[in-house]
Amino acid sequence: MLALNVHWMPSAFQQYRACIEFVEIEGSHSGESLANIVATVLEGFHISDKAMTIKADNASNNDTLHRYLYQKLSQRYNEYLAETIIREETM
Repeated sequence: MLALNVHWMPSAFQQYRACIEFVEIEGSHSGESLANIVATVLEGFHISDKAMTIKADNASNNDTLHRYLYQKLSQRYNEYLAETIIREETM
């Protein structure tokens, strides 16, 4: 299972968060496969160009997810994406 949570601040002092998708992963759990899932969900919500941070545990496939997701999104949204999408690890 993969949960995709988003956080956003439409005004200076209001923060919102929501789980936008809870995906049952079928097949490979490779970083490339996970990146494709995440990209599809972000595109479905029209927020691909707003991704700033990926927070995940320290599994090695998350490093690959981060790398592939940035490559995938930067091909389409290069002028909108920050120079890097930050990868944060959770304990």
